[in-house]
Amino acid sequence: MVFHCLTREHIGILLTIAGTALLAFSVKVKRQYSGDMARVVDKLKKGGPDVVEPTETHIARGLFWAGLICVAIGAVLQW
Repeated sequence: MVFHCLTREHIGILLTIAGTALLAFSVKVKRQYSGDMARVVDKLKKGGPDVVEPTETHIARGLFWAGLICVAIGAVLQW
């Protein structure tokens, strides 16, 4: 069986990695513009690095809290 060689620290590292992935996937970013306007903004951004496009950001609370809890438990298991 594979699980007999996993230590508490290994499980903590795995939980931390899984929690980090959950935190990353909990953030959703939506562009403000679509269609022709989005293409215009993309061309402007290629021409000058100072162009900023407004976006709408949404955090999926369930994924965020699950990721945060996994990271916290993973950190505790490292002690």
